[in-house]
Amino acid sequence: MAIPRQETEDGFEKQLGVDHLGHFALTGHLLELLVNNDDKSCIVTHSSGAPEAGEIDFDNLHGKESQ
Repeated sequence: MAIPRQETEDGFEKQLGVDHLGHFALTGHLLELLVNNDDKSCIVTHSSGAPEAGEIDFDNLHGKESQ
């Protein structure tokens, strides 16, 4: 939390990329394997309750306005 502003290789704000977009991308890469698998595989996502205290500024996802 409160790290100096950095960007991922794709240009997203680093904390958003690591905490959210990375998990979404991993799920996307695994989805075909799960759908085509006969066993009861699933993806479980776990998160803390900390985001309940904050808000997402969808107009500033890259965090450039808060520098």
